[in-house]
Amino acid sequence: MTVKCREANLERDREEILHFLREHLPVHSDEKRFEWLYLQNPAGPARVWLAAGASGRIIGVEAASPRPVWFDGAPRRAWVLTDLCIAPDSRSLGPALGLQRTCLSGLSASGEALWYDFPSRSMMAVWRRLGVRPAGSQARFVRLTRIDSKVQGYIPNRLLAGAISKVGNLAINYSRASTRRLRDYEIVHYNGQFGEEFTELDSRTSTHYPVRGRRTAEFLNWRYRRNPIENYQVVVAKRGSELAGYAALAVLETEWTIADLHPLEETGVVSGLLGCLHELSRRSNVERLTAPVIDGSLLAFHLTRAGFLRRESSPVIASARNWFLTHGDRDS
Repeated sequence: MTVKCREANLERDREEILHFLREHLPVHSDEKRFEWLYLQNPAGPARVWLAAGASGRIIGVEAASPRPVWFDGAPRRAWVLTDLCIAPDSRSLGPALGLQRTCLSGLSASGEALWYDFPSRSMMAVWRRLGVRPAGSQARFVRLTRIDSKVQGYIPNRLLAGAISKVGNLAINYSRASTRRLRDYEIVHYNGQFGEEFTELDSRTSTHYPVRGRRTAEFLNWRYRRNPIENYQVVVAKRGSELAGYAALAVLETEWTIADLHPLEETGVVSGLLGCLHELSRRSNVERLTAPVIDGSLLAFHLTRAGFLRRESSPVIASARNWFLTHGDRDS
């Protein structure tokens, strides 16, 4: 198959990109998402590459979205690879391989050496062909807060299922003391815009991990307050008037996902925030809390200690090692 790849012009090729993504991307892709993700990112506009067949018809799209990061304590810009999709009648290795090579070459030619990707299983074949090995893995940690739907799946009798669920819910919600609230901190819902105190917290924690995404107020407002796809709740931990940490949650009806958990100090603050999130989810009749985090990270340790169980994991591909990445670092 003859495939030609080129970088798109977001203004000139906008309608063609949108039309292709609407047809082939497995997430809700519309004008609002395009504006937010491709054009309104405070780190700059996205870059997009198109693959065309011999007839000139677009058969594939890939994008890279800029992300501000801390790299060994210094501010840098990285790119998260996203929205790779190939038309069903062209899903051979060639188009995806061509797009990936063109994307990486384009970033490299611009001096953009930092990038990362959360590849699907099928995409791993492309990375293997390129000779790129995973830089780590991201695991999904889960803590159940209610077992009603699971019990109902096995026991059709509602009265019996309800009685069993009641006992089970009590057991899973009070079995761990490690998510207790701490007296030194006030942990509350935060409904406002992110202010400069969040940027200051981010700067003070720039060396907590070798490589991690920056969390300035500007980025947080874009990622969590202006996101047209997901609904987020935020809780903050304060010690007096000082911001000591926060957590952002992607909220669905039965499942909440911890997108970010950012403490000033790991000891104490993480435990208090997790305890608050658990209590909020329990009161909201949420069935489970989930947290996708990098295997072997300190946060993974705290989640295990707080009663979360490690489930499946998936590879992370990156141009450098020792990244710390959460749900808040991905766009698809």
